[in-house]
Amino acid sequence: MIISCRGLLILVVFGILYFSCSAPTELSKPYSFFVAGHVYGKPNTPLMGAHPPFQAKFDLIRTTPNMQFGVLTGDMVVGSTKERWDSLEADLKPLNLTIHHAVGNHEIDKHRKYYEERFGNTYSSFSLNGDLFIMLDPLKNEGWNIEGKQFDFLKKVLEENKPVKNIFICFHQLLWWQPEGNFKKSNPNSTAGRNGKCNFWEEIVPLLEKTKTPVFLFAGDVGAYKNGRSCFYHEYKNITMIASGMGGGKKDNFLIVKVDQHKNVDIEMIALNSEDHHFLGEIESCTLPDG
Repeated sequence: MIISCRGLLILVVFGILYFSCSAPTELSKPYSFFVAGHVYGKPNTPLMGAHPPFQAKFDLIRTTPNMQFGVLTGDMVVGSTKERWDSLEADLKPLNLTIHHAVGNHEIDKHRKYYEERFGNTYSSFSLNGDLFIMLDPLKNEGWNIEGKQFDFLKKVLEENKPVKNIFICFHQLLWWQPEGNFKKSNPNSTAGRNGKCNFWEEIVPLLEKTKTPVFLFAGDVGAYKNGRSCFYHEYKNITMIASGMGGGKKDNFLIVKVDQHKNVDIEMIALNSEDHHFLGEIESCTLPDG
């Protein structure tokens, strides 16, 4: 008698069992998402809603295979008013995607109460296909520190979601920025709110290292100024730090992230100020020079 069950073959002959054919490797469902920073666009713009060059790439987003959702990494509106949020949401509606928020200073400076009443907590998490997604709010505490209840939340989410294949963490400020040394050259749009010492390198990085899982950090506070930094990329152990943004009108960009069936991650930088959306090159080209 021969019994076949999902790759396991059991042969019974004279009371002898013989096992062969190992089960096939289970593959994950591929998916994609986009990450966009500073989508209100040019500083001091009189316009409301999404940056027009970003809207011009919506067809590219819609036609990307397996596109599931988007993440806006802060400075989504100039200020959290009903009129501005209604305008942004109207502009994003044609994408027909769930949009997650990682808040920036423009959403919560003087308007935190309104934001939380409309959207809820400013830090959160969710899982998809064995991967973990976390949104953080560096301005919830003083000085860009992820501490108190938010730090406890981060630790708990990382612990309760073991094991995962990839961890994606999104926020607005470039938490890795330091006033001295090479990371000073990461040049965020602003260092407002970073008073004193930030606990990123001393507490957050060791916590992420312990996961022994690929961790991708996405920040959105770049790209607002023509002569400023519009992208950033740096690998440190199991952690990849990435920043992307728009508004300067010269090197505006956003990211499309693709996760394949083997859980490999590909990050594509999309240029907004050119018909060639690969005009700015690969995101890896945004690595800081040594020194």
